[in-house]
Amino acid sequence: MDAINPDAPVFLWGPPGSGVERLAAILREQAERGFLADRFGAVARGDGFDDGALLPQATDDFQQASIALVEQWYAQAEVAGATDSRVIDWLRHWDARIGLALRQALPGARLIVALRDPRDLLLNWLAFGSPGQMAFASSTSAAVFLQQALEQLAFTIEHDVIPVHRIDPVALQADPLQTTEDIARFIGLSVTPSPEPAQLRELASGNHPTWLADGHWRAYREVLAGPFAVLAPIAQRLGFAVD
Repeated sequence: MDAINPDAPVFLWGPPGSGVERLAAILREQAERGFLADRFGAVARGDGFDDGALLPQATDDFQQASIALVEQWYAQAEVAGATDSRVIDWLRHWDARIGLALRQALPGARLIVALRDPRDLLLNWLAFGSPGQMAFASSTSAAVFLQQALEQLAFTIEHDVIPVHRIDPVALQADPLQTTEDIARFIGLSVTPSPEPAQLRELASGNHPTWLADGHWRAYREVLAGPFAVLAPIAQRLGFAVD
């Protein structure tokens, strides 16, 4: 693992169906870094990370475009309540160009990803929705969206664009202490955050299910054969079992 820059920001992202909100609940309560979740409010922050308007393009002067993107991020993060760069910023979307720009203009930035088998992502998204209340026209269009989003993540990991820490939120429930210790180590926290905020989310739901178990997609492999076929290649690319 690269040496941790304690002053560099940390980014949190999870695709629909990942349960990323459980990680957000934990990271929101830790005391060593600010936590920004305003991208999920009524008014988008507009710093280019979500809409892609300011992301560097292949034909741009990449260094200058990266610096401009990071400067815009700093300015808008301050408006959102950040007092310095020691923040955790919860993203709605991930694009590998963000990582490339961060590596160029903001060394030390890291990404925490809530990730499950893409077919479980789809099933949980269909069953429980997503924090961003993203709509989809069909299960196939949702699968295509996930496939495209996860391609960006796979590129980021395969090319070591920036350090990425993958977490299955189901593992958080199974071994909360180990999961939070791993988070603290990855982002350089001196105190391991408590998993209790994520656990309280489950209690607040009246103990009704808020996710489906890992591998539950197999019970729907015939009903959702088409969408799952869309996701099978990226699932294998990210290290999940083919069937």
